[in-house]
Amino acid sequence: MVWSRSDSNENRDGTKRSTTVIATGTNVEGKLLSSGSVTVGGVFDGNIHANQITVATTGEIRGNVEADEVIIHGVVEGEIRARHIRLGATARVRADIVRDTMEMAQGGSRSEEHTSELQSRETISYA
Repeated sequence: MVWSRSDSNENRDGTKRSTTVIATGTNVEGKLLSSGSVTVGGVFDGNIHANQITVATTGEIRGNVEADEVIIHGVVEGEIRARHIRLGATARVRADIVRDTMEMAQGGSRSEEHTSELQSRETISYA
C-alpha cells in the first residue's frame, strides 16, 4: 500500500509538504520523486528523491537515495546522497555515501573506503 498525506510543514516555495508511505508488506519498483517526506516500511527497488527519507526497521531500499535528510532503521543498498544521515541501531547499510554530516546510534560501527575522485564519498557497511 502506498499513500500520501499533507503535513503542516511547508516546502521552501510555500507549498504544503506531504508524506508518502510505502507500507510494510508492500513491494514497489521504479522511481519516486517527492517534494515532501517518504517513509519506507516495505521494499522499494529503484531510486527515491525527496526532502526527507525514512527507512523503518521493516523497510528496505535497493537503489539510489537522495534527500536533505535520510534516517535509516532498516536496510539500504546502493548510493545515498544527503546533507544529513542518521543511522539507527537497527540500520543495515551497504552503500556509497555522499553527505555533509552523519550520526550513528551508540554501539554502531562502520568501515569506509574513500575514493580520490570525490573526497566526501565513502563506501560503508554498517550492521
